[in-house]
Amino acid sequence: MGSPPVPARGLAGLGQAVPSLAALVIARLAFGVGYGAMWTAGLAWLAGLRSGTTSWRPGATILASGVGSAVGPTVAGTLASHSGFATPFLVVGVTGSAVAATLVVLAARSGPGPGDAGAMPR
Repeated sequence: MGSPPVPARGLAGLGQAVPSLAALVIARLAFGVGYGAMWTAGLAWLAGLRSGTTSWRPGATILASGVGSAVGPTVAGTLASHSGFATPFLVVGVTGSAVAATLVVLAARSGPGPGDAGAMPR
C-alpha cells in the first residue's frame, strides 16, 4: 500500500510527543494568544512609524502575509516533489539570510531615524 502521507506521519509523531489532548489544546491556545498579540502589536508599530500620516506599511504587511500563505504551500510542495523535502527549507533559509543581510546593510547606511528613540549612538 506504500508509505503513509506526510501529514499522517506528522500526526502520529505529534500524538507521541504530547502528554495529553488537554496539554495540546492549552499549548495551541497559548500560541494563538501570543501570535495574535504579536501580530496586532507589530501592525500598530508599523502604522505608528509615520505619525500624523496615513501609512501604507500595515497594508503591505498584510498583503505580503496573505500572498505568502496562499502561494507558499504550493511552491514548497512543488519544490519538494521535484527536488526533495530539504529544498523548500534551503530556499527559505537562503532567501531569509539574503533579506536579513540586505536589511542590515541598509540600516547601517541610513543610520538611526528621527523616530528611533532606542537607537544606539554612532
